[in-house]
Amino acid sequence: MFDFLPNGVPLWFIVTMLALAAIIIGVSKSGFGSTTAIIAMPIIANLIPIEQTLGFMLPLLMVADAIAIKQHWGRQSWKHVEWVCSGAFAGIMITMVALWLLANQTMLIDEAVRLLVGILCLAFVFFQLARSMGMKLPHVPESRAGGIGCGIVTGVVSTIANAGGPVVSIYMLEQGLGKTKMAGTMVAMFTLINWMKVPGFLFLGILSPGAVLLSVCFLPIIPVGSLLGIWLHGHVNEKLFNGVIYSATAASSILLIFKAIAN
Repeated sequence: MFDFLPNGVPLWFIVTMLALAAIIIGVSKSGFGSTTAIIAMPIIANLIPIEQTLGFMLPLLMVADAIAIKQHWGRQSWKHVEWVCSGAFAGIMITMVALWLLANQTMLIDEAVRLLVGILCLAFVFFQLARSMGMKLPHVPESRAGGIGCGIVTGVVSTIANAGGPVVSIYMLEQGLGKTKMAGTMVAMFTLINWMKVPGFLFLGILSPGAVLLSVCFLPIIPVGSLLGIWLHGHVNEKLFNGVIYSATAASSILLIFKAIAN
């Protein structure tokens, strides 16, 4: 059932890395409104194929969503949730159809998504560094059209790589909601977006028994990450935390890109 796990890699290392990814998901959802959950993707994708990575991550994300939505309830901007999620639904549907049409190109899709995830993660790191240095960045207006456009891109990226957080964070940072309301709004967005993906993932076989069972083994770690995220949100220097996170993300992303190109 777990034949997709890599040969020649010690089991303790696989378990440690997947547990670390689960903690990161919990920390991101409860402490930072999903903005850093993308970091878990290259960690997992460096170990197992993309299809199983998506199936493994989705249950973890949904449990983390359920915990975080309760913690952040009442701190949402519902108009932004409506705009982004309506666009995300369209993006998810378009991507599901494309994946279905390309179902026989498994290896091509796997390597292409690995490359895309690596590039997206690196772009996220460079964007956050540029923002922290005060560089002028593209402005996304607060409008229904802007929210829906962001949602479409988010739906596509989230479906193929579980990596919609950076896209939404770029949009939300421009809305001036403040850190707490932004986190609550993004948690609500991704709670809905992740549920939207379930029917398509079941139809395409991405939520396979092996991937889901492996995910279930790590579900108890999510609350630990959630509690840690709440603590980090209030106690740890944000610049120091981000520096460590971005360095780890860049290293994992470069490795993922190298693997995709080498194959």
